[in-house]
Amino acid sequence: MGSGLQAANELGQDQRISCSEVRYYVEKYTAAVAESYARSQGATDAQINRARRCLTVNHFRRAERWRASTE
Repeated sequence: MGSGLQAANELGQDQRISCSEVRYYVEKYTAAVAESYARSQGATDAQINRARRCLTVNHFRRAERWRASTE
């Protein structure tokens, strides 16, 4: 069994993250970091694409402003 398939089986096919959770993590860490973490936890391409549909350009701008103000 391939590692991707095994990870999906371990996580369960129905495990989902809400759009509000996706937005929170992208705003807190950046989209790249959030995606990297999700993949390390066994997220599939379909799950990543579903999460991407939760985001708009405004989420990325707000995240950049928030990070700039906290540095």
